[in-house]
Amino acid sequence: MGKEWNHVFHESNLVYKLFDADVRGYLAMAENQQILKWLDDSLYLAQEVKSYHSIAGAIIAYYDYSFIITPAFKALEKWILIIAPHLGVSENMIKDAEDYGKFSTFLNDEAIEKIFKKVVKQLDIKAEEKKTLRASMHALSAYLKNLRHTPAHCATIVESNEKAENTVRQIIGAINDLTANLLRDGVLQK
Repeated sequence: MGKEWNHVFHESNLVYKLFDADVRGYLAMAENQQILKWLDDSLYLAQEVKSYHSIAGAIIAYYDYSFIITPAFKALEKWILIIAPHLGVSENMIKDAEDYGKFSTFLNDEAIEKIFKKVVKQLDIKAEEKKTLRASMHALSAYLKNLRHTPAHCATIVESNEKAENTVRQIIGAINDLTANLLRDGVLQK
């Protein structure tokens, strides 16, 4: 069937080196490993397509490479659902996002500001760290729209393997950066 995912997260996984050490530790926890599996699948698909393109000079092209991004945006959604309770998002809002894709109930500017204010009250962090955390939280909505919503619909064609792989790497970077900030600020615990 497909490749067997190595259930121990280590250097042999394609996605391993793309995360900071603390973030790797957090994502390697059993309840978070599904995120890593999906991200690894996306990178593996991009690598496989690249190798198909180089087999004996054959030119194999797809009309749309969004199939490479699909596992990664599922990882992005799952990651948002995992961090949401730590940000004070209610169980009902999380359930609606999980069941019906209603992330906008807590990923809109007004809701993010309320969540941010609640989270910051609990933290002892400097003004610069607050600014970084606020920007990262507001970026979640844009990540979901641009890195998940857009490629998931037929109005957008991902024209190349390179564009697909770059989008996957953007998703990984977004997860890495915000997770690192949340770990540093004590919002998430390893």
